[in-house]
Parts: sequence; C-alpha cells; structure tokens
Amino acid sequence: MTKWLVVLTLLVLLLAPFVGGMPLGIEALLEPTSLEGRIFWELRLPRVMLGFFGGVILALGGLIFQTIFRNALMTPYTLGVSGAATLGCALSIALGVSGVLMGFTSAAFSVLLLLLLSTKLRSAEALLLLGIALSLFYGAALMLFYHFADALQVYSLLRYTMGSLSADASGGLWLIGACAAATLLIAYAWRHRLALLSLGAQSAALRGLHVKRTETALLLLVSFGVAALISIAGPIGFVGLVAPHLVRLLYRRSVAHLIVPTALVGGLFLVAADTLARVLSGSSGEVSVGIITALVGTPFFIFLVMRRA
Repeated sequence: MTKWLVVLTLLVLLLAPFVGGMPLGIEALLEPTSLEGRIFWELRLPRVMLGFFGGVILALGGLIFQTIFRNALMTPYTLGVSGAATLGCALSIALGVSGVLMGFTSAAFSVLLLLLLSTKLRSAEALLLLGIALSLFYGAALMLFYHFADALQVYSLLRYTMGSLSADASGGLWLIGACAAATLLIAYAWRHRLALLSLGAQSAALRGLHVKRTETALLLLVSFGVAALISIAGPIGFVGLVAPHLVRLLYRRSVAHLIVPTALVGGLFLVAADTLARVLSGSSGEVSVGIITALVGTPFFIFLVMRRA
C-alpha cells in the first residue's frame, strides 16, 4: 500500500499546481518568466508543498495523540491544543512578537495541562470533554480579543481563523517542511515506542519504556509543528482525525506500520482540500481550506462517535 501511496503522492503534487481558478498549461513549466510561469513557480507550487507538509504534521499529530491518549477521537484540534496555538498567534499580532513562539508557548502550556489533568481522570472520554471545554475557553478568549481590536484587525483575524494556505507560502515553506520532516523522522525512529504506548502506560513501563518522558517529548514535538503551521496558515481542523482513520480502515496493522502511510494520506488530503478551495474561488475570493476540511471532517467525526457508541 505504501508504494501506491508514494506514486499517488507524486502524481498529485505534480498535477495540483496546474489546477485552480486560473488553469495553467504545460507552458507554465517551460516559460518561468511568463505570467503563467510565475503563478506556477511562485504561488501554486509553494502553496501545494506547504499544504502537503502541513497535512503531514496534522496527520501525524493526530496519530500520536490517539496513540498516547488511547482514544480514536483525540487530536490536537479536538483537545484544544490548536485552539491554544491560535490564541497565542492572535496575541502575537497585538504584542508584535513571533507568532511561532507565542503559538508554541500556548500549545505547550495546553499540552502540559492535559498531561497533568489526565492523571486525575479515570477515562479517555472525560479527557476529551476536558479538551472540548478548553477549546471553548480559548475561543472565548479570542472573542474577547476581537472585542478590543479595531475593524481591520478583526477582519484579518476572522480570515486568519478560517484557515487558509493562500498567504505567501514561500515565506514559511522551509519552516513547515523542516517541522514535517522532523515529526516524520522522529515518529518513525520511535515507532516501536509508539507501539508500546498503544498497549497502555503500565504495559509500556513494564517493558522498560520511560513513559512520561516519551509522551512529553512527542507531544511537544507535535505542538511545535502545529503552532508553526497555525502561525502561517491559521487553524485547519480534522486532518488529524480523518487521515489516521482512513489509513486504519485500509491498512490494518500496528501503529509502528502506520506512520508513513498516515503522513502521506494527511498530505494528500490537505492538498486535495486546498485544490478544491482554489477551484471554488469566486468574485468574493476563494473558499478557505479550513472550511473544506471542516465540511468533510465533521460528518466523519459524527460517524466515529456513532460507531463507538
């Protein structure tokens, strides 16, 4: 399956830059100084790569969260980590500091809070409800920020919180690419540790794994990648929920064998959603990719809840 996913990934990455509100032809490759060539090389291709790397981060983040907390509904989005990073990035606009730094600080605080409270809760469902409550709290704090912002800031933040890859992709492409590569490499290197974590903390500890150290390192790694992506593209939800479950439906193996397929499916899913967003562009602008992923992910989330029930 992985080989076919690699082939499909290469085809999608090759074809996606040609699709959009303004279709491009092969001359865009041959004449880089023309209008079509500049759109391809300076806008479309960096944006597609940003979408792919962002999808890798979100999908692996979902897989890691689900493994550590041993619940199929756990993702950085549903547990409020993305909401904390969004709030931190919004505050960075007012304070004039790095969005990545503020986003990571907020996300790391939320992760450490979840780890602390998870020791006090008896079930994963209670932790999920706690994550939803934290998401609501971060959303309320963001609304308070809207209240004191001026009209231009409110409009910018509103567009930002919808989640979009339409911003200057080339500026943050290297950062997101590095985060995606680091997340993939570390998750793959620690694939056997993840397999032990999937058995439960007690079983993993009996097999010699330092559970808390491993969990904290993985969650902070995901938090930094998610915060970096949010600082550039805004919050994009449900990729970390849809991608791991699609892979599990098609590829019934242990978590140690799901890392690479999940990364590829997450990248493909976000690139496909962003391509659809470009196709649906109109006179009022293009549809935000966060809207597309929510329209797909919300029914999928309901399906998972009903299936568990």
